[in-house]
Amino acid sequence: MKNINFIGTVTKEEHLSILNNLKTSQILVFDVPNPLSSYYDRFTNIHKLHTVIIVTKADNSFRKILRATKKINKSHGLDVLAGSCSLRINTKNYNGIRLKGENVISNLDKLITSYKEEGFEFLVNKKIKASCLALITIDKFFNMDELAPNIFKSNNNENVYYLKLSKAISWNNFYDIINRIDTETMHTDFSFAKATLYNQDDIFDAVRIAKSKIDIETVQKLEVFFKS
Repeated sequence: MKNINFIGTVTKEEHLSILNNLKTSQILVFDVPNPLSSYYDRFTNIHKLHTVIIVTKADNSFRKILRATKKINKSHGLDVLAGSCSLRINTKNYNGIRLKGENVISNLDKLITSYKEEGFEFLVNKKIKASCLALITIDKFFNMDELAPNIFKSNNNENVYYLKLSKAISWNNFYDIINRIDTETMHTDFSFAKATLYNQDDIFDAVRIAKSKIDIETVQKLEVFFKS
């Protein structure tokens, strides 16, 4: 078993809801659902981590966001994970800061104020009323173990695997395949996302597969769909 680090992106389609109970004016903030929320709700009655996206006026680099977040975490005694992301809602594109952590919601106003002090400007919500369907691309780091050829397991979440693809795949092709998996396997409790991973040795597209108590045998069965 080989441990490998990557940098890259994850692209997924999500139904997002608006967070309206903020003290910091009407800044556009999306609540992002946990792909395993039903599992956590059933067995623990809590969400392990909460994720939000604060929409910014401009595209900010991953590096800039990480530096600001490190400073904010240290100043306020927080342990928030942050990254850059982009969203496509209908035909409009947005940029944002993706925040993840157990204390994100309770400290959200404090976080927004702190990012403003670091020079970030945020978008005021004028058009989106309650919820929407968005295509989200997230920049992030990956730490995983290679369990078998083309199959990796996340070291940050035991319920997440990555399946390496032999060639690049478009979002439309990816979307067609996961719909076929839902139809033919009758399992709708998978959460799929398209990933692009790279390091100094390799670059490839992959499928992120999240499911409670998932194992390598399940991933190997799904691999067939992406080879056809």
